[in-house]
Amino acid sequence: MSSASNTASSVLIILPAEADFDAAAFVDAHRTAKAAGHYVVLATPGGAQPQVDETELQSLGPDAATRVRGYLEECTLALLSPRALHTVDEASFAQVIILGEPAVGQEIHRFAATRRAARRPLAVLGGDVPATRDFATSDSGVSEPEEPAASEADVVSLDAVRGSRTHTKE
Repeated sequence: MSSASNTASSVLIILPAEADFDAAAFVDAHRTAKAAGHYVVLATPGGAQPQVDETELQSLGPDAATRVRGYLEECTLALLSPRALHTVDEASFAQVIILGEPAVGQEIHRFAATRRAARRPLAVLGGDVPATRDFATSDSGVSEPEEPAASEADVVSLDAVRGSRTHTKE
């Protein structure tokens, strides 16, 4: 298989290691990528095992939470051993999805900046408002990397993702 065809069929989903992730948003992104015929790779900063946000999962209600847990069980191996983000070549993926707040983690910032600089597709699913902040300097005066700007990445509110879900029987 050539490198070009490999890139065209691979999607990277980056999960936070510093915070719990929204399992329903993960399931939506993973299921959509798989249904489109993509090979999906999971990565976290340092290769740490991501943790499900149980509060968010329970807020879905018992039936939806059960369906989400069932899908997570199908992804157990990948969730138990994600790739370390620093070992991932961003150019190897047709699409990259960052799941979680855009500001989560310096390693994710660096990866997103590299992806943006190369003008490759990047979607950020996180936050309540699809907005960005200027991280030129923090309150402590320390310079921090910039967050993906809306014009440079598809920043999508998790609330918008939840609102656009179609509920079908499986």
